[in-house]
Amino acid sequence: MRFAFDFTSAVKREPTGIARYVSEILRAMLKKLHADDEIVLGFRLSRWNRREFAPKFDDPRVCTRPLQSPFAFLTYGKPDIFHGLGVNVPRGLPSSTRKFVTIHGFIGEDEVAPEKREAYKRRLAKIQTMISRADRAFVVSNYERERTAELCGCPVDKLKAIYHGVDHDRYHQNGDPARDRAAVEAKWRESAGGAPRPFFLCLGAITNRKNVPLLLEAFERCRARKEFDLVLAGQSRSETPAILDRMRSLKLEKHVHIIGHLASNAIPAWLRSARALVHPSRYESFGLPLIEAMACGAPVLCSDTSAMPEITGGASLLFSPSGPDAVAAAIDRAAYDDVLCVNLRKLGIARAAEFTWERAADETLSSYRAALEAVGKTLKLSGKG
Repeated sequence: MRFAFDFTSAVKREPTGIARYVSEILRAMLKKLHADDEIVLGFRLSRWNRREFAPKFDDPRVCTRPLQSPFAFLTYGKPDIFHGLGVNVPRGLPSSTRKFVTIHGFIGEDEVAPEKREAYKRRLAKIQTMISRADRAFVVSNYERERTAELCGCPVDKLKAIYHGVDHDRYHQNGDPARDRAAVEAKWRESAGGAPRPFFLCLGAITNRKNVPLLLEAFERCRARKEFDLVLAGQSRSETPAILDRMRSLKLEKHVHIIGHLASNAIPAWLRSARALVHPSRYESFGLPLIEAMACGAPVLCSDTSAMPEITGGASLLFSPSGPDAVAAAIDRAAYDDVLCVNLRKLGIARAAEFTWERAADETLSSYRAALEAVGKTLKLSGKG
């Protein structure tokens, strides 16, 4: 059987949430597909200059090609299954191909700055088009299933929620404390100078969308600032300089440390070393850092909005992200309430164990199987994994 995937979203220098989903779900499915299957991975030509950063799969069944859209058949031939892992179903696929797409979430128009609303409308129209081209669309939470159906005007039954997983071989509580401490200290000296103090960690791009300005306002009000620092680990964006100016105006330079993007293999040491993960974003369709933090035993403090309560499942301390006082209160409570942190660690580890890439792959393959059976084809699996 022939499978084709658009994995453009994974072809980037610094992989973030969607890129990691693409890599992990492919690795999990490759373990399950049959030894005789053929797998073609395509990426859009706009990523040609970044092709060296594409994830590598040591698998003789896999070949990688640039996408010749709108002539997708030149890249993919005539696959039985096509899956756009990053919101793309190209034109030019045969009508006999069963088509799937993953929608990773998007904010509503009322949450977009006025000058960006035309771009938002174009993105919404693209997502609507991709859903219409697909036989089935996957979303990453039940919250997002209802929201996508409403915003895109598509039948909710066309959408299937499949949760992300955790790489439990990498994200776990049983690290080497000395090695974790050395890794954190080395990066701290490189980025901030001096020796690290106890800290709260925020993972994600330093942007308004991730609500970092509110987090800075909240941290300025915290009692915990006397004994704890705040570490921001994430990519810079166009609004980052203005956010850092605000940090300086709040006189937080000695208490807030910017360490840049962390590679996925570096994140667990920081999570195991942090007092807690603070995630103040107003909107997440899933929130991969939340379950990875819980898997590492880090207490999670996060917003009570969008999919975050669903994903953390009672294993986090929730706060309203609409004002700094609620965020500050959550940080102070975690700073001084050891019993709370012990309970959050215990609950978080148990909750994170429910999320695996194997389960995500099984649920994805189940949808493929149903679509193939509808046209009289049978999906054979290897039995591995």
